[in-house]
Amino acid sequence: MASEDDKDQGSGPDKSPGRKIDRRDVLLGLSTGVYCLGWDLNIQLRFGKLNPPLPRTEELNPLVNCYRAGDGRWFWLLGVESQRHWPNLCRSIGRDDLIDDDRFADGRGRRHRASELVALLDATFAERTRAEWIDAFDAHGVSVRWP
Repeated sequence: MASEDDKDQGSGPDKSPGRKIDRRDVLLGLSTGVYCLGWDLNIQLRFGKLNPPLPRTEELNPLVNCYRAGDGRWFWLLGVESQRHWPNLCRSIGRDDLIDDDRFADGRGRRHRASELVALLDATFAERTRAEWIDAFDAHGVSVRWP
C-alpha cells in the first residue's frame, strides 16, 4: 500500500499528478555526482589532462563501478582501495574462491582482467535484488551507494 508520500500530489505546474521527492534522495544523488566528478577534477588538477571516459566494462578498478542487481536497480561499489576491499567483496557475494584466484589476486590482475571481472560480477549481481545485496554488503563492510 502506498504511503501518503508516494501518492500523487497534483503538484505539477499544470496540476498534473506528481511525485513528492525526498530531499535526502536529491542530496544523495548530488553527493554521488560530486564524488564521481571529483576523480576527473583531481586528475585534471594533478596531471593537467583528463582521462577519456571508459565503458563500465573497462573500468581500471572494477571495485569502483556501477552494477545492476537482479531487480534491475543499480548500485555503485566504492572499493577505492582495491586490495583492502577485495576480500570483503568476495565474501559478501559468496565467492571466497576468488580471493586467491590468480587472475584477480591483486590490483594489477583485476585491472588487466577488468572486463572479465566486471562480467563475472554482473552475472553474480543479477542473482539477487539490490536490497538483498545491500544487506550482504553491510554484513561484510563493503562500501556501496545507490540512487
